[in-house]
Amino acid sequence: SIGTNANASARSVKRRSRGFAPGRPEGLPRRRASGRDTIPDRVVPHTSAAPFRMIDIREVRSRSELKAFVSFPERLYRDHPQYVPKLIGDEIKTLRPDSNPAFDYCEARCWMAFRGATPVGRITGIISHLYNETWGKKRARFGWLDFEDDPAVSEALLGTVEPWARS
Repeated sequence: SIGTNANASARSVKRRSRGFAPGRPEGLPRRRASGRDTIPDRVVPHTSAAPFRMIDIREVRSRSELKAFVSFPERLYRDHPQYVPKLIGDEIKTLRPDSNPAFDYCEARCWMAFRGATPVGRITGIISHLYNETWGKKRARFGWLDFEDDPAVSEALLGTVEPWARS
C-alpha cells in the first residue's frame, strides 16, 4: 500500500512538471501569476476580405427566432475547445417576459445580425426602468453579444442597440 501511494505521488509530480495544475483536466492551461491564461493567441483570418455583403440586423420577435438567437453560439463556438454550451431552455426562460420576473421592471430587446441568410451575430439591449427611476439616471446595458470575427458585424450590432437605448 505504501508503494501505491508513492507511485501516485510520483505521477502527480510528473504531471505538475509538464505544466498542468493538479485537479484540472489535462489540456487546460495553468494560470500565470498575472491571472491570464497561457493560451497562445489564435490567428483568425479576417472575414471582411470575403466578398462584401450587407449586414442585416433583425429584431427577435417570435419563439422560433428566440430559439435561433439562443442557439447561435453553438454554431459560432463549435470548434472552440473551452466553450461550454448554455442550457437552451434556461436561456429562453431568461429572455422571455412571461417567465422572467425581472421584466416587471426591465425592458429587453434581442437582435440578430445576418449576412444573407446566415446568422453572424447577436446582441441584447436591457433597460432597468426601476434602476433609472430610483437613481435618477438614464442607463442601459447590453449582453448576449456574440459575433463572427468581423468589425462590420460588431459595429452593426452595437450601432443598433445604442440608438434604442438612447430613445
